[in-house]
Order: sequence, then C-alpha cells, then structure tokens
Amino acid sequence: VLLLQKRREWGVVLGILGVVFVLFLGWRFYDFERYLKADKQTIQAKVVLQYYKKDKWVLKLKEKNGLILYTTSKEDLKDLQDREVRIFGKPAKCTFSQSFKGCFFIAFWIELNPMDYKNKIYSFVQSQHQESHIARLYQTLFFATSLPKEWREIANIFSISHLLAISGLHLGILLTAFYLCFSPLYSFFQKRYFTYRNRFFDLGVVCFLFLFAYLYFLDFPPAFLRAYVMSLVAFCFLFFHLSLLNFSFLFLCSCVILALFPSFGFSLGFWFSICGVFYIFLFFKYFSFSQIQNKFLKTCIIAIFLNSALFFQMLPIVHFFFPKFSLYACLSIPLSIVFAPWFVCVIVLHCLGFGGVFDPFLAKILSFSPSLIESYTPLWFLILYLLISLLSLKNRYFYYASFIFGVSFYVFLVAKTM
Repeated sequence: VLLLQKRREWGVVLGILGVVFVLFLGWRFYDFERYLKADKQTIQAKVVLQYYKKDKWVLKLKEKNGLILYTTSKEDLKDLQDREVRIFGKPAKCTFSQSFKGCFFIAFWIELNPMDYKNKIYSFVQSQHQESHIARLYQTLFFATSLPKEWREIANIFSISHLLAISGLHLGILLTAFYLCFSPLYSFFQKRYFTYRNRFFDLGVVCFLFLFAYLYFLDFPPAFLRAYVMSLVAFCFLFFHLSLLNFSFLFLCSCVILALFPSFGFSLGFWFSICGVFYIFLFFKYFSFSQIQNKFLKTCIIAIFLNSALFFQMLPIVHFFFPKFSLYACLSIPLSIVFAPWFVCVIVLHCLGFGGVFDPFLAKILSFSPSLIESYTPLWFLILYLLISLLSLKNRYFYYASFIFGVSFYVFLVAKTM
C-alpha cells in the first residue's frame, strides 16, 4: 500500500512538518540570540577539529546547544581534538544564516575539562595502535570524529569518503550484524517460552534502541541520522504493509529530518546521503534480479552492480564540490563490497583488544601517494545530469542515460590524468 496518495494527505503532513520546522528554527534562533547578546561569557564546547594555520591554532568547536564556533590561539596547544573545553571570551559579529556554517568566538583563555567516558573509550582504541594517524582512522570509523588530513588524501585517491564517514552503510552493517548475532539466541528461548512473539519485531525494537544510544553517543551526525530515521520509518512501514522502495518515502523522511534539524540543510554529508539513497531506489526500481534463484549468487551480483552504478552516478555530483581525482578511484567499487565484513571484523578485534592487526597494511596505504588532478563538474553538466536523473523516475531509458552520463564523466576524468 502506498502512503499519502492524495494531495490533501500530503498537504496535511507537509503542513504539520512546516509547523515543526518553524518551531525548531525559532528555538535555534532563540539560542543564537542568547549567545550573541551575552558580551563576555564562558562556553562549554567540544573540539571537533584542530589545525595549524598562519602561526596559530584554529579550533572548530561544537557548543553544547549545537552552535558551530571557530576560535584561534597563538599558544602552544596540545592535541585537544575530541576533548571538552571551557572557553572564556566574547562572540564576534555573526548573522543567523552564518551561524549554520559557523561563527567566530574571540577566546581570552581556554581550559581543558577532565576526560569523560567518551574520551576514555577513544583512549582505549588509541592504546591499541602505535601510530596516532591509524588510531585516528578507527576513531573516525567508530565515533564519527574528524578525519585527519592524511586519510582525507587517501579517501580522495580511492574515492572512499563514503566508507570512512559514518552513514547508512555503517548503520546497515550494524543492524544486520546485531540481528544475525542475537537471532539464534532469541529463537532458542522463543521456541520454549514465548512462541507467540514476533522475533523480527522484538529484535528490531532492541536493535533500534541500541542504535539510538549509539547515535546519541556520536552526537547525531547528519548522514547517520538520516539513515537511522529512514530505517526506523521503514521498520514501522513493514508492519502497516506500506510500500518502502518508493520516492515518496524518501521525500517524507527527508522532510521529517529537516523539520527536526534545520541546520542539516547546510550539511553536504546529508545531501550526499540523500542522493545516494535516491540512486539506490532508482536501481531497484528497474532491476530486480528475480530470475536468479541462488540467494548467495544473487547477493553478490546485486552488490557488484549496485556499487558500480552508485560509483558512476554519484561522481558528477561529488566533483561539483570536491575536485580531486586519481586513476585509482575505480577501486572504490571492490573496496565498498569488502568493507562490510572488514568493518565488523575490526569492531570485534578492537573489543577484544587486538585492534592493531591491520596496522602494517594500513601504514603501507598511508604512504601511498600517487598523483591527483583537480576537475570540477561544470554547472551546466550538473544541471542537465540532475534533470535526467529526475526524469528517470518516469522512464527507465532516462536512468540508462544518467548511468551513461556518469560513465562518460569518469572517462573524461581518466583522460585528463593521461
């Protein structure tokens, strides 16, 4: 059954979401005004990013109410990234629209807070690695911390930024692993004591409670939050026999998230994840692989074709914002396929205290430095490509055309590197 088939139904739902959006935007404006009106003040914030620029340290901060702030210091600071700090100073001039990207805070002094439980978990991961850069990689994979510059370069070389930034892929892996681990145990007790219960529903509820705790721990990163909301809504849809793989579902989930978190409208990670799901839905709209009976073979074929299609179709969109490209970018396809079992493996290894098993291999990757080129997607090409992608909703031949556009753009980038 399709949800919200009539215009009136859509009007009611969008009207409610519009009211929610205004309320949450008003609350954010209230927090912003309160921050700006206070002259000299002390703020509590988390250091999201720290880097050295023009003879001073630059700190990107996330204030306790969610405001993104930047400050600088000429002091010889130690590594404060992912630590909680108290900063005394005053706000610089900033508009409400600028606050979604970040305002500048003039710091008079900075004080480091004691380590909390999060930092102790970070330290536990870091203690299993001799190289801090490798430890930082795992902290990014597990805790959505900022990726070091060295690994950002590697991500550009292999086009694997979507693997290193926690998103829907990671949520899907965690959901699947959790369900497969606890399903046999639940079945054992279900057959003996509560046969009337629905295993999928009960374990699903437990899974989403666990993932919400994890989401809270990560401080609600946009791409992962989008995936969580969509998965939770999809879980509810299943029990009401509502259609999942349709674009109304994607549009509704996007509106819900933006209504609750207006600042996500300025997050590239959020919009990239929406585009990725859009092309996944298009893929399954026109390809079912129902003729393949063997489940394992079917899963392997879908993984190869889906990851290949996503790689080529996301390329023009990503390169409009991030221009770097290398000949090794095509390795993104096999790396995306093997990432799921590797991700589960390194989680288990770190829980057991053997997280450094892959360090020699990762150290070799970190020293790999092939040449990169820079090439932006022309605006006219992006507009035409997005138009064809939207027309793909109605006709499969436009979907084929969007795929051909993506492949052609990849060939163009490869030709530029020669």
